[in-house]
Amino acid sequence: PTLQPHLAQPPYRLQPTSVGALFTLSMVGYILASLASGPLARRVGDVKQLCAGVWCLALAYLLLGPSPLLPALRPSFPLAATAMLLIGAGGAIAYTPTNNLSLRACEVLPAPK
Repeated sequence: PTLQPHLAQPPYRLQPTSVGALFTLSMVGYILASLASGPLARRVGDVKQLCAGVWCLALAYLLLGPSPLLPALRPSFPLAATAMLLIGAGGAIAYTPTNNLSLRACEVLPAPK
């Protein structure tokens, strides 16, 4: 529960309805990316997709800050909206292949005695 206070205080100063809209955008990004992430995992492979999702999440959190590593970016609602869409999409892209990877790991592990 740290993102809502971050967005409500300077430099963003967003109202509760705007913060709620950003969280909704995150779920929209998750839903849209979920539709494509299954076929994508089959096409590019689980490990590559997992890495792509983690990189997408890393970029999103750099934008949401915004990070001092990106001094040209100024906090704004459109920047936060983009970051939240990427958080949702990156989460879906990263999460989907973990199911297959977990199942494969269970297949190679010996059964408990």
